[in-house]
Amino acid sequence: MKPPGLETSDLTYCTNIHPGETWADVERVLAELVPVVKADVAPDRPFGVGLRLSARAAAELEAPGTLERAKARLAGA
Repeated sequence: MKPPGLETSDLTYCTNIHPGETWADVERVLAELVPVVKADVAPDRPFGVGLRLSARAAAELEAPGTLERAKARLAGA
């Protein structure tokens, strides 16, 4: 999102403000909370999202099929 008057800057939102140690926690934030913020601040514009992963959540992405589902989730986030 480009804030008015700051067209050369991008406003992003980072998931590190939400507690969570597992990939399921991160998925919940992406599915339930990020869309609400995007709808409020950038409904018709691109909206950058910073992704914070704990070591546990990153390790959980190694489970069969999980990384593929994560990529699909992020593509639609």
